Amino acid sequence: MKCTALLALGAASAFCIPQIGAAKQQAATEYVVVSSFDVNLRTGPGTDRVVITRAEKGDIFAYVGETGEWVEIRMFSEEPRYVSRSYVYPLTASQIVPGHNLRLPADSTCQALYAAVQWALDRVELEATEILPVTVDARRHETLRRILEDRLIMEFFHNHGVQAVMYEALLEEAGAKGW
Repeated sequence: MKCTALLALGAASAFCIPQIGAAKQQAATEYVVVSSFDVNLRTGPGTDRVVITRAEKGDIFAYVGETGEWVEIRMFSEEPRYVSRSYVYPLTASQIVPGHNLRLPADSTCQALYAAVQWALDRVELEATEILPVTVDARRHETLRRILEDRLIMEFFHNHGVQAVMYEALLEEAGAKGW
């Protein structure tokens, strides 16, 4: 078991996190937290797969499953994305603390982030079409579009200080408020 010390709300506390891969923990793991700086996120489980973007220490993603030494995570495009097990640790709902920042920001920031995401989706389509038109190869165009989507939206989430795992909540908030 891996033990981690944590400062939360000014009080020191410690908790133990089972390693990913333990059969009992796999079923309970809802998220993974990136434990190092500039960690590659890839299109598949292996160093020979395309790097789509980099995660920063503390980034949190929805946990999907595991393939060998690779953890599958959910990002913005809903395509399978992978990170090496060596650079993440599991997080369950009961282990979430305020420092994990699993909340949406104030409405004005939230609305600005949503507008940035909408702009990004339009921009991604334009870029993918410029690089590889649908008429040349529709399947590869769609793959490229989804890679660019994950890359650009991740950048906006980092710029706004919002966890990637909050994407669905952002979309729900935008729908509820009619943005």
